[in-house]
Amino acid sequence: MNTTRRNLLAGGLFAAGGGALSYRLFAKSHSNALPSPFQLLSPLPGELELPAIQMRILGQTALMAGSLAAIRIILTSHATGMPIKGDVEISLASLDGKQREAFHFKSDESGSLDARFKTPKWAVGEHNLIVKASSSVGSDSVTRKVTLTETSRLMLTSDKPVYQPGQMIHLRTLALDAGDRTALDGKTILFEVEDGRGNKVFKKREKLSKFGVSGVDFQLADEVNMGSYTLRAIVGKEQTEKKVRVERYVLPKYKIEILTAKSYYLPGEKLSGHIDANYFFGTPVDNAEVSIEVETADIGVSKLKTINGRTDSKGRFEFDVQLPSRFVGQSLTQGKGVVGLKATVKDSANHRQEQNQSVSVVNSPLQVVIVPECRQPIQGVENRYFVLVSTPDGLPVKEATIKFWLQGNMGRVGEQTLKSDESGFATALYTPKENQWISNLGADVESNGSRAFQNQALNPQAIPEGVILRSDK
Repeated sequence: MNTTRRNLLAGGLFAAGGGALSYRLFAKSHSNALPSPFQLLSPLPGELELPAIQMRILGQTALMAGSLAAIRIILTSHATGMPIKGDVEISLASLDGKQREAFHFKSDESGSLDARFKTPKWAVGEHNLIVKASSSVGSDSVTRKVTLTETSRLMLTSDKPVYQPGQMIHLRTLALDAGDRTALDGKTILFEVEDGRGNKVFKKREKLSKFGVSGVDFQLADEVNMGSYTLRAIVGKEQTEKKVRVERYVLPKYKIEILTAKSYYLPGEKLSGHIDANYFFGTPVDNAEVSIEVETADIGVSKLKTINGRTDSKGRFEFDVQLPSRFVGQSLTQGKGVVGLKATVKDSANHRQEQNQSVSVVNSPLQVVIVPECRQPIQGVENRYFVLVSTPDGLPVKEATIKFWLQGNMGRVGEQTLKSDESGFATALYTPKENQWISNLGADVESNGSRAFQNQALNPQAIPEGVILRSDK
């Protein structure tokens, strides 16, 4: 009676990102022909013996030269399917056989091996990956082609972001190997410059130094296309770009500074301050026209007032404005209101300069934050609650009186009076009882006649058993 034995072995590479898994097919036939569904592409050269080890290899078909590569290998017995512990040799060899580098590993009790090795810095292209496995039950070998690739990391910089016609653009680049972050010594780099209309106006090749650094200079003509210029550096197939502006501009002649009496204000208070205008060589900008637009933000931007005047002999202009009694808190400023000051100064030569300044408006001069040690109170353990008192500009408030309490299913508990330290901190202690949960934390703070209140919600689900881990500081 004719019999046919068929086995399928995964002995190829799985390329990450959609690569194909290739198989080797071993067939041992005791008849002259293989029945369906098998179809041989060529006649069997005789009887083929099935290796004792079934080796599965999972990895990428493209490896980066000079970097760490990872391949997973699984060894099992063809006869029993059980894992095999054995020795594995992974080799990379050039197609002509002149270059070869081997790495040795051992599979664990589960027959699995996560092999990691550093690929050599050989020429980019195809090479042979040879995997050999040997154990007490037998051996096996698989050869597959892999591709070594080379990738660079480039950083391109210029000396400034904006240029005028007739100025010099200084370009500088740093090039590193993406695999091991070493400098690309001696590699050729191509510099290109495109003008605002896409015309290539500069192109030059240079050699990278032993530190992977190179640079060139590009002289702008007196009459050029204005707009956004593209600076480009190319090494092999890798490139990086940077945008700079080429336009005519006038450097500022003097400096404007807006100073307010306080860093924050309350609604309804009078905001006061002054503007100082001075030329860069030190002389004040006297008798200059000044215009200040005072704005606030609610749904949109609303103009509160426009203040006009002139600077005095010292280049100073003082101003004040009455703030509204109500403001809309902004999410970007943690609920604070904002007043915008836009100052325009024009000197006797009709040169105009602008300066903007934002001032915070808060509902209290005290800011209170409560931070629980544990978001879910742990029963039977002393829990800590930290209270921080500060001013709206971030300065700590010391010696502030803090009345702290907790609220939960047993009503208000843990009431205590605290004092903030030099850093504005105070610590409250409370041990939740069995079947007690806490839903809210409260703090009533008073300092120098000012008062603030903070109420913070907690997860009411208490932890009956738990551990609190604390550091010494």
